[in-house]
Amino acid sequence: MCTSILCVSQSTNISGVINTYTSVSGLSDDTISVASSVGFSVGDKLLIIQMQGATIDESNTSSFGDITSINDAGNYEFSIICNVLDATTIIVKGIQRTYDPSGIIQAVRVPVYNNAIITAMLTAPAWNGLTGGVLAFECTGALTMNDEINLQGAGFRGGAVTTSTYSCAWFDNVQDYHYNIITGEGAMKGEGVALYISNKTGGRGAQANGGGGGNDHNSGGGGGANASAGGLGGERIKPSTFTCQGLSPGVGGKPNTYTNALNKIFLGGGGGAGHENNPATGTSGGNGGGIVIAKADTIIGNGNTINVGGASVLASSADGAGGAGAGGTILLDEI
Repeated sequence: MCTSILCVSQSTNISGVINTYTSVSGLSDDTISVASSVGFSVGDKLLIIQMQGATIDESNTSSFGDITSINDAGNYEFSIICNVLDATTIIVKGIQRTYDPSGIIQAVRVPVYNNAIITAMLTAPAWNGLTGGVLAFECTGALTMNDEINLQGAGFRGGAVTTSTYSCAWFDNVQDYHYNIITGEGAMKGEGVALYISNKTGGRGAQANGGGGGNDHNSGGGGGANASAGGLGGERIKPSTFTCQGLSPGVGGKPNTYTNALNKIFLGGGGGAGHENNPATGTSGGNGGGIVIAKADTIIGNGNTINVGGASVLASSADGAGGAGAGGTILLDEI
């Protein structure tokens, strides 16, 4: 028999990071194979969530990055830990949805409080490609916010700027939607719900909801996306007739679909990097925003905010500028 154990303290002060995270390598019926079961105990509430795994159009056209199948990306559910068998195996109270470990799944311990008071900023580790980017908790009574909840820039990562050694010329026509990043013809795409495709990580095509990288020469990266599309990157300012053009900036990320029937949630997409050929003169794309899931009987906001905004690109750039990250997702549920 599996039961939930609730914290029954009158009031709990919370701040910083309150969740525990582990990556998931396999699921079968009620068994989860994890990187580490340290920090997880019998009776704990558990969030299972798949971060990526969508299929996208890979053609060298404006359709690159269109989501052709969302697959299990964005699937999530709550369960209860019934047993911790060993250092890498957790038994839960049944698994209701389908998941594909190749799409990057994480398990998150979800604390349950009676009444909770946020006394200093509440946050989560930034998404690192395996875990993080998610804050989840419950209050059976009141949640009092004496400080903010902030996961700005904790979502999908922006494309990293790289210095190109590609020799451009005024007659070049660098317009493809994907390049091998090592060619220098296209900057790094921002991260999204689809995993990167080998030899197609650079160039202006969007990476699902991740923004496309700016193409040679010195084009800007596209903005990340989530519920709506990202913005187009900027073109190079005032190229002359016989100098390198910058007419193919990164395409904005493609929007995710949110419906009650699908019941999926996503991190904000990362912005694409700007194209750089002079070291330290371009900028990387901004990270997207994280995911906040808060369940409470009552929320007393006191004028404080829940921030899952995408990260802006604030540094000035002489070469291509990166695109900003997209906002993440907030779920508020009344117990």
